[in-house]
Amino acid sequence: MKKIILFLVTLVLLSSCDKGDIPLEHNSLSVLNLEFTGCIEVEDLTKAGQDGWWVPHTIVLEAQGDVLKILRQSRFNCGAKLDITVTNEGNTITIQEKNVGLSAMCDCPGEYQSEIKGMKDGIYTICVFPFKSYYGYFKPFVFEFKEGVKQTVELDLIYYNYLDLL
Repeated sequence: MKKIILFLVTLVLLSSCDKGDIPLEHNSLSVLNLEFTGCIEVEDLTKAGQDGWWVPHTIVLEAQGDVLKILRQSRFNCGAKLDITVTNEGNTITIQEKNVGLSAMCDCPGEYQSEIKGMKDGIYTICVFPFKSYYGYFKPFVFEFKEGVKQTVELDLIYYNYLDLL
């Protein structure tokens, strides 16, 4: 009788576990299909809704299958060629933007689209580091990865306090 009760308790516990709470394997994600526009007019941004010349730092995330689609709009360095890398530690995902092109003393509107493959249903903390990361980083935010979920986030830049670095 004890074996039957133990079996039933084990069965109930295993069936009640939410598979979405299992963290991703360390650095198991990969970047696909990165497309960066370079400098473009504000009117040419995808789904442009910006007023005038100012373009806020925004990111649109969309879940499809095991892919996280990204549309990131901002003002980027003139002459930049953007590359991104994605790392994860459990369900914390870090998107690091890197300029592999020229740098200039100006910036202009631009956007990139990319995909992150290897996602699973669950709640994630997303951290975005702009390629001028010596200024600061964007405040992390939470995204629920579930088929069809789409979220737009206006990123808040948090500037480094250089006195803390001394």
